[in-house]
This record gives sequence, structure tokens and C-alpha cells, in this order.
Amino acid sequence: MRDLLPYLKLYKKHWFGLSLGMLLAFLTLAASVGLLTLSGWFISAAAVAGLTVARETFNYMLPGAGVRGAAMARTAGRWGERVVSHNATFKLLTDLRIFFFKKLAPLIPGRVSTMRDADLLNRLVADVDAMDHVYLRLISPVIIGIFGILSLTAVLAFFDWHLALLLGSILTIMLLVWPVLFYKLGKNNGEHLTQNKAQLRVATLDWLQGYSELSIFGAEERYRNLILEKQKQLLSNQFVNANLTGMASGLLMLVNGLTLVVMLWFAADGVGGRAPDPWIALFAFATMASFEILMPIAGAFQYLGQTLTSARRLNEVILAEPDVVFPEQSKREEKPLDIEFINIDFAYPDGQQK
Repeated sequence: MRDLLPYLKLYKKHWFGLSLGMLLAFLTLAASVGLLTLSGWFISAAAVAGLTVARETFNYMLPGAGVRGAAMARTAGRWGERVVSHNATFKLLTDLRIFFFKKLAPLIPGRVSTMRDADLLNRLVADVDAMDHVYLRLISPVIIGIFGILSLTAVLAFFDWHLALLLGSILTIMLLVWPVLFYKLGKNNGEHLTQNKAQLRVATLDWLQGYSELSIFGAEERYRNLILEKQKQLLSNQFVNANLTGMASGLLMLVNGLTLVVMLWFAADGVGGRAPDPWIALFAFATMASFEILMPIAGAFQYLGQTLTSARRLNEVILAEPDVVFPEQSKREEKPLDIEFINIDFAYPDGQQK
């Protein structure tokens, strides 16, 4: 994770936009969970009230207004979160590209003479793009998940703190296990995906730039087959990622169902010491909705290996020291400026020309 430190420092410049995006995402998540929980309890309570004398005194208006308000808040919050988060992320990537180019320019041509042009282009484009995973898929979902679990547990504890702690404990365990599990499963594939993407760009650029010479000397087909081979490897890596995403969703649904059974088992005797009533439906629907907190985390950490590999590739350029370092403020001394060169040779590292 230390490979990400040079990029986390850039987040300070955009802290307001990134924080606002997480706040809107949290409010959207709260509205979504509240919508399903409230609507489930409302339907159950209305059905029970319709079968008893309470149908004349049951308040249908207030829960109905809450359902409509939560639905509108979820829609507006989702739109606002997308606009704010992606706007901040695009600005962050812009600053990162400028930062990368400022570090790259002093290294040309001496320190990067061994790197291919296509490889440098891939670092500037694809590897920088991979850095958006740090916020959108790693930092933001985890922070929102922590606050979401704490908030849901606190609200449900108002009705029955035993059931609230049970659900909160299950969600916390999943929050700790899920990232580690899918990071391990996707680590090697993410590293290979990043490398194959760079190799595909290098092979494609070599074929395009040297097409005339390759055609003359009969090597065009071999280079074209190399492109197809690298493309096949890249598609294979992407196929593995798709399988991991599907497995994450499937496991999440399985754990959600098992958790629902456990919650119904413990709530069967009543909620908060009361006889079984519509409050059981509230906990049941809250359990189903609660796993929306974990949904962004489920398959996100499979991309961490890819992000770390891209960060290492960028660090090879960013942390490199140029051969000539100019002081920030030049020191001018009043001395004779005559220059005489005697028996001086100059060559780039690993270069043949002098």
C-alpha cells in the first residue's frame, strides 16, 4: 500500500469535492435502506391493521409520505453523488497527469532512454486512469460502509438492541473478510492485466509505426499475430475479472439469504420483548436492504492488484532522479564566463552514440 502514498497526497487539493461525494453517497445509501425498510414495515402494518379494529386509527399518511420522501431523496442523492464524485475524480486525474508529466520531462532523454514510447504512453493514459479506483472503488465504499453499518445498528437498536447487534456484527465481519478475500483472488490477475495491457499497446504501436518496413521484409504477419496474442491474453484477464465480479454478487446474495434466516429465527418470538407483530417485517426488510452497504465493496477489491501494479509503474518514473538537477534559484556569480572544452566525450547511459 506504500506505493499509493505519492498519490494520496494529491487528494488534499480536492478534499472538499471528494468529501462531499462521500457524504452524498452516504445519504443516498441511507435513503435506499430506509425506503425498503419503511415500505416493508408499512405494508405489513397496514395489512395487520386492516384485519383489526385499528384500521380506523392507523396513520397511513405519515409512513406513505416517508416512503415517497425516501424515494425522491435516493434519486436526487444518486444523481448528485455521481456528478460530484466523478467531477472531483476527473480533476484529480488531471492533476495526476500534470504531476506525472512534470516528473517525466526532466528525465528525457537520458533516464527514460530504455523505455518504449508506447510504454510511456500507457503509463500516462492507462496507469493514471487506474488510479481512480483508489477513491471510487476503495476509499469511498469502505468509509461509507463503516458509517452505514454504525448508523443502521444504532437505528435498529432503538427497537431491539439484541437483534441490532447481531445484524451489525454480521455486516462488520463481512466488511472485514470481503476485501481481503477478493484482493487475494484478484491480485495475480490484476498484475497480469496491467502488464498485458501495456504489452498490447507496445505491440500495436510497433506494428503501426513500422508497417512499411515490416511489409517489405515479410515480418508484418508475425507482428500482427503478436498483437492478436496479447489481445487474447488481455481478454482472458478481463474474463477472470468478470467471473470474480459474478462470484462476489452470488456470494453476497447467499450470505444475505442466510442472514435473513438467522434474523427471522431470533425475531420469531417478538421484537423488543413484544409479541410477534409487523416489527418483525421491519427487521426482515432492514436485513435485506443492509447488504446494499456491502454491494460496492463486494467486487471492488479484486481491482486493488491492478491499481497497485499501475502505481508501481508510475513510481518508476515519478521517483526517478534526473541526471541534471537545476536549483530552484540560480546563483549568479560575477566571474569570467569563458568556457574551453578539451578531450571531453558525452554519451547517454547504455547508449552507443557519443
